[in-house]
Amino acid sequence: MIQELRVQHIEHVTTRSFEKVVAAFEHAVGSIEEAGWPALPGGARDEGEFRSRVEEHLGPSGFTRFLTLDHGD
Repeated sequence: MIQELRVQHIEHVTTRSFEKVVAAFEHAVGSIEEAGWPALPGGARDEGEFRSRVEEHLGPSGFTRFLTLDHGD
């Protein structure tokens, strides 16, 4: 199946340093990288406990990172 998507590209310009922008982003989205994704469903007894375990790792935005790759390294 081929699905066409319309994308709106938004660019934000800032005077903040790259490091400060990355730190703010990482805080906003939270992370489950230390716990590891496989640990979350494996230890949950039911859907409610699974949901609770995931929500512990959400940032203020409601999102979480599960893998960070440095493409510039």
